[in-house]
Amino acid sequence: MDILKLYAEYKKVPLKGKIYVVRHGQTEWNVEGRMQGWLDSSLTEVGRQQAENAGVFLKDKNIDQIFASPLGRTQQTAKIIQAAINPDVPIILADSIKEGDVGDFAGKLTKDLTEFFTARRESIARFMFEPMPGGGESFYDIYLRVAKELPKLVLNQKTNLIVTHEGASKSIRSILTGESYETYCEKGKSAKNNNVFEIDLESRQEIVYEL
Repeated sequence: MDILKLYAEYKKVPLKGKIYVVRHGQTEWNVEGRMQGWLDSSLTEVGRQQAENAGVFLKDKNIDQIFASPLGRTQQTAKIIQAAINPDVPIILADSIKEGDVGDFAGKLTKDLTEFFTARRESIARFMFEPMPGGGESFYDIYLRVAKELPKLVLNQKTNLIVTHEGASKSIRSILTGESYETYCEKGKSAKNNNVFEIDLESRQEIVYEL
């Protein structure tokens, strides 16, 4: 189902405009290899530089508004980019694009969770629908959360920037391109901390820049 196209038809608005998607800069827990979820750690010096590089890249893209996850690392990244492109561009916080809740795994080292993640990758169904232990979200939970609100945010014929996370990024980009989320996950289209994704809503094409 192409959620974005259907919503555009329902609201009688054209699929036009460009969307830029950025993952937050490198954090202290990224370096340590820890699961973050809804917990936070600060950007490293490398992470701040990545955000500055994204701001320089986006400076001439005529960004109208910035949608950012309310978590600290994304707000920090969004503010650095805002300062570089135009301090008057508004930052709008959106709960729907925050990272997945990783439940009991928050703060844990990923190397200690290898057995769980290896088993979960045995089938795409388990990968999609199995929630994180301790009341966390599944990847499909994240997708539904994003799909419910994203069309309302971006179908405004403006040039929007979305500052988000690795987990939420796959949902966002699959919806914007019209490609199935399952395919997106199977292809392993990860978002690095130094990537900028440019998506044209008319062509539904994605260009990936590595800064």
